[in-house]
Formats: sequence, structure tokens, C-alpha cells
Amino acid sequence: MNIRSVVTGIAALGLILAAVALPATPALAASCGGGQGQALLLGCDINSAADNTDLTDGTSGGSALEVLEDGTNSTGIGASGGYTGVSSDGGTYGVWAHGGIYGVYGQTGSTAADAPGVEGEVTSTSPGSYSAGVRGINDGTAGYGIGVYGSQAGDGWGVYGTTPSGYGVYGYSGNGTGVYAEGATALNVQGPAVFSRSGLVSIAAGKSSVSVTGVSLTSSSLVLATVQNNAGVSVKYAAPNVSAGSFTIALSKAVPKGKTANVAWFVVN
Repeated sequence: MNIRSVVTGIAALGLILAAVALPATPALAASCGGGQGQALLLGCDINSAADNTDLTDGTSGGSALEVLEDGTNSTGIGASGGYTGVSSDGGTYGVWAHGGIYGVYGQTGSTAADAPGVEGEVTSTSPGSYSAGVRGINDGTAGYGIGVYGSQAGDGWGVYGTTPSGYGVYGYSGNGTGVYAEGATALNVQGPAVFSRSGLVSIAAGKSSVSVTGVSLTSSSLVLATVQNNAGVSVKYAAPNVSAGSFTIALSKAVPKGKTANVAWFVVN
């Protein structure tokens, strides 16, 4: 056996031992989007797969996936999908995002009818009280904070609400204004309008006045009243009593015998 054969044999044995000792390195796709069964590659514009990929967190209250923005932009997670960019089924929060400017930002360039930038849906047909498809909460305690803000660049609607039998839009304030409107036309009502501080009161024959009680009044309240039938009388005045929460409607004279005066009333301010 010559020296060259011995050296060649030792070199081959070394390569075999090295291959056994070192862990196998998985082959990576030559480019991004390696396909089904491949690892998720960072720094790639596209990672593709034939089926959905689920990531499950087994700890209580944990997050299956948490992505934080690095401060150079305002998006923690960016998703672009034909129908659903990100789909999640969570206990309390399906998706929770915390960003520099936008917690969640949705955008669509679709020209299809009813295409939403962001859509929320309560799928139960018997959900709990006050459940909401989309809810906006502003924790600011100063003025000019907004819970939900809608704007539109043309002649459409900034905020639009619809329901088959409930309230299309409902506003409530414990110590302020439930709904505030401002514009060239502050309020445009198409159809009947119902006001809680209005009603109809009857004044019998021989009576010339009536007191209406249980009405919320302020020092700026105005009481309007008018007779609705031909009773031979007219309204002389309607005088509010703010402290008592009532007002008195006085007629021009007593209602004639055999007649009844039906008086409609309405309070503004």
C-alpha cells in the first residue's frame, strides 16, 4: 500500500465522521414562497401554502402570535387578502393589536358595492345585550374625544346606521347631548318624528284651563300649544313651572256646553 492510498483513505474517513457528527441542515427553498410544508421565511414578500396554517397557544390568557411594530412605521401586522387577510378565533379578542398610531388599520381599493375598509360581525342570532359588530372606546376624559368617527369625501354619509325595526342611530349622554347636529341643514327628517315631550290633553266643557304634569323643563324651555278641534275656544297662554315640572294651558274662555277642547302641546329646549 502506498502513501497516497493511505492519505486518501484517511481523508474519506474524516468526511464520513464529520457528516455523522454534525446535525443535518434542512434544505431551504431557493426563493421566497417555497410552498406547502416549507418554513416561514422572514424578509420575504410572499410565503405561500396550499392550506390554512393554525398557530395555537396553550397557556391561559396568552397570545398565539404577537407582532410588535419597531417604531419606524405604524403597523404591527399588515395583511392583504382577497376576502380575509387575517382570520382569528380567540376567547376574548380574536385579534389584538397595539401600534404607534393605528391599533388596527383597514383599507380597501375595491370598487364593488358595500366593500368595507373594516368590517365587524356578531354571528350569534341571540347575542348578549349591547353586543356590537364594531365598538369604539375613547378613554380620554377631556373634551373633543371621539369614540367612533366616520367621514366621507363626497355627498354621502359620514355615519350611516340601518335596522329593520330598532334604532338606525342611537345616541345617549348622561349629562350632555345625546345627538348633536350641525350644518347647513342641522336635521333632515324623512318620515314621522316622535318627541317624548309632546302630547294631547282634553279640556272638558265649563273648564278654561288645564295643568300638565311630569314634564322635564328647564329655564329655557318653550311650551307651544294649539287647539286641535272646533271647540269655540283658543289657547290664551301656556305657562311653564320649571320647579314643579309642569305647565298650565289657559283658554280664551270656558269650553262651551256639550264640547271638549283637544289641545296639542310641544316643548322645545
